[in-house]
Amino acid sequence: MVAAVDLLGPQPADAILEVGGGSGVSAALICGRLGSGRLVALDRSSVAGRRNAKRNTDHLAAGRLEILTEELADLQAGSGPFDRALALNVNAFWTGPADAELAALRRVLKPGGLVVLAWGSGGPQKSTRIVDAATAGLVRHGFLGIEPIRDPRLVGVTARAR
Repeated sequence: MVAAVDLLGPQPADAILEVGGGSGVSAALICGRLGSGRLVALDRSSVAGRRNAKRNTDHLAAGRLEILTEELADLQAGSGPFDRALALNVNAFWTGPADAELAALRRVLKPGGLVVLAWGSGGPQKSTRIVDAATAGLVRHGFLGIEPIRDPRLVGVTARAR
C-alpha cells in the first residue's frame, strides 16, 4: 500500500478519491500527507466503511477524510472534482469492461488529474493480463498518458484524465 500511495503522490492541498477504501490503511497513509486537502474514501461495503472510520477517527474529525458507502459507478460529479484517484486491488478494472466505473472517474477527475489503478504483485494472474485489460479500458474512456507501473511491488497503470 505504501508503494501505491507513493506513486499517487498526494500533495497537501489535493482532493483525492480512493476507490475501494477497504479497512482504511491507504486512507491513513494518504491523510497523513494532507494539510488543507481531503480524501473521499469510497467503498460499496458498509463493513469496510466502518473499519475505515474506526482506523481513521482523527482524520475524520479533522475533516481530511470523508467515507462514502456506494458504488463508483453511482458517484456524481458533485463529489469532486478530484486531483488524483487511487484504486488499489479493485478487480473490476481488469476483470470486465468497467465502463460505468471509468466513466465515473472521468466525471469526477479534474482535467489532467492522475489515476492510479494498482494491484499488489505476486498474485495468481499474469501482470500483462491485468495491465492490458486496465489499459484498454482507460483508452476506451479517453484517458491520456497511460503508463504501466514500474515498481516490483505493484502491477497496474497510471493515466491522466482528459
